[in-house]
Amino acid sequence: MVQWKWPDSHGEQAYVVMLGGLHIEMALWSVLGDLLDGSGWTVALTEADVASSGVAVSFLKASHLTRTRHAHQVTALTLHKLQRDAFSQCVDEASFSTWEEARKRIRPTFLFWDVILQLETLVLLVIRAHRQRIFNLYVEAMEELIPLFFALDHVNYARWASIHIRDLKSLPDNIAKEFQNEGHWILSKTSNRFSAIPFNQAHKQENKIAKSAGGAVGLTENSVAFR
Repeated sequence: MVQWKWPDSHGEQAYVVMLGGLHIEMALWSVLGDLLDGSGWTVALTEADVASSGVAVSFLKASHLTRTRHAHQVTALTLHKLQRDAFSQCVDEASFSTWEEARKRIRPTFLFWDVILQLETLVLLVIRAHRQRIFNLYVEAMEELIPLFFALDHVNYARWASIHIRDLKSLPDNIAKEFQNEGHWILSKTSNRFSAIPFNQAHKQENKIAKSAGGAVGLTENSVAFR
């Protein structure tokens, strides 16, 4: 609304409205959890001692982001290894892609878990794009994932993530070059590799510092807090 009302001073030439990368990741794991609900995924994680039953169920809603991400990383690695092991035992197929396509046509369970592997890989590519400040990778991976929000009825993200990608693909040339070449669409708090984070994640980290042990209530009245 602000950009529509004051396009000269606050338009797309001057400001880029971004969705928070931290919440995008949480939403992507949550929508993937909807797809996995009832598949036996949480039971498999429990039986493999990846997590307790209660924690495994919480992964479906991405209640704890780091734990949920780790569970999906373990799942993706396991599915990839199982596929490769199965292919290595098959002597009839000329290539992995030919073997994979044949299995997907005749085995619905194989098709389902292959879809899960592809989607998990795409979400991990979004995270990689954040960590390494790769703007084009972020846009391409998000374009592949947005249909999930529509398919599983995540209305708000279906609507606004689509607009978000439209905005990023319609950037003025000077801003597009800044994002692509300098990586200024994301924040690096240190010079360490693979450590860049979305702005809203950095904001939450700063809020945690500001709140301190006693909380944020009355902070403005505490002279010590301003030293």
